[in-house]
Amino acid sequence: MWRTSRVAFGAALAFSSSSPLASAQLPPGTFLAVTSSGPTVNPTANSVQVVDPFAGTATPISIAGLPTGAGSSYSYSAPAFESPTSFLLGTGSAAPSSRNLYRVTWSSGSGWSATQLNAGTFSQIVYVAQIAILPSGIYVVGNPTGGAGGLGAYVYSLPTNGGAPSLYADLTAAGAQGLGNGMTAVGTSLHVFTADTTTTGPNAKHWEVDTTTVPPTITFRGALPDSLVPSTPSQNFGSAQAAWDPVSGNIVLAGVRGDVLRRTPSGTNVNQILSPGVCNGTPGAIPRHDGLAINLNTNAIGLGDGCAHYDELRCDATLFLDDLVTMPPPVPSVSLFRLSYVTSAANYLEDGEGCAGSNGLVPCNYVNSLPTGGNASFAITLANALPSTAAFLVIGISDTAWGPFALPLPLAGFGAPGCSLRVSLDIPFLGVTGASGEASAAFPIPAGLTGTAYSQWIVSDPAANGLGLAFSDGRRIDIG
Repeated sequence: MWRTSRVAFGAALAFSSSSPLASAQLPPGTFLAVTSSGPTVNPTANSVQVVDPFAGTATPISIAGLPTGAGSSYSYSAPAFESPTSFLLGTGSAAPSSRNLYRVTWSSGSGWSATQLNAGTFSQIVYVAQIAILPSGIYVVGNPTGGAGGLGAYVYSLPTNGGAPSLYADLTAAGAQGLGNGMTAVGTSLHVFTADTTTTGPNAKHWEVDTTTVPPTITFRGALPDSLVPSTPSQNFGSAQAAWDPVSGNIVLAGVRGDVLRRTPSGTNVNQILSPGVCNGTPGAIPRHDGLAINLNTNAIGLGDGCAHYDELRCDATLFLDDLVTMPPPVPSVSLFRLSYVTSAANYLEDGEGCAGSNGLVPCNYVNSLPTGGNASFAITLANALPSTAAFLVIGISDTAWGPFALPLPLAGFGAPGCSLRVSLDIPFLGVTGASGEASAAFPIPAGLTGTAYSQWIVSDPAANGLGLAFSDGRRIDIG
């Protein structure tokens, strides 16, 4: 039970009221997903879906203007969000004429419709594996042609509004031997990741392509580690999709064997985990990830797990919280593949690390939905804490000062090395964790409310340190 009565969120904070934002056609905080990939699967009306990780739903998008695939097998291979009413969609095929890039736009009169952007073919690649959008243009990466795709990687570019595609970066000539599967933009550079799905084939590798030089400068950033799947000999990582995480400053990669890897743009591995995954409805079966996107609202990682499911990693990808959304299988035996995140003005962003309790886990600070004005069910949740212990949720108006103290305030001098207070202690709430070490506090958000606040959980844990407290990560709450 919460000792403090629940109040309208921000009642004591300096928020401003405004008219609610107009409803977006692609709901903010969701994921675009394609459910078919590779050159041999004809898409259906359900092959592009919007996945809501909070509601646990997947809704197909009906798109006019796309070819039916009659006469040659092809598939949707990669989405890329542009705006609430626009996204890019790549296709792949054994037939060159069906290897295309489309812009899909929404209008009130006709709904979603597609326009082909490439005037000419992507002659060296069998499918558009991933798309990056920069002010200088649109870039796509893919594997060499031939069958289901050969070894190597090529990057093509074309103008933002469409035109003839040109071979922009020949990574095969630079030494790329795996499949050109993953690519993400970091600043003005493209980071490309190759894959190999065999045990003893060429290792997955990392390449950087600098788009500010003519011709582009290609830099080898090293090989990726092997998969963590127990195997003799070790299996290759198998890069599937890459995403840039601006909060941590790392690139995050999904591997087809269930690995998730954080890596710096310069090529240093930060951490690697093997998520449990769910395959064919059997928990603990062969883990697999074919798609990945960063949920900027909660700093979580959305994963297409290769079996028409959606998984989510929270707590900075150090704990798998089993937030599983079962996707309706729109194409029998076809997996959920590439993902793209739909941005939002309402956020719950990482704002500094926490410190571990006596159980060895850092308390996790996350939410059940977006902090939007009018969200009556918004709640902030604690995980990874000790069971049946006191937990304080602190809401503050500042993450830089609390009275005479500058924030974050290091607590090593108080007996808690590595811990920091990150939030001004303006509105505290007291609760008790349950048997699983979780607690939750509800904060109904009034309609029209906007502004920024900060949150952190403080957990009673006598054995954690001399102060007897463990601290969660801090979070910045952008109400929009």
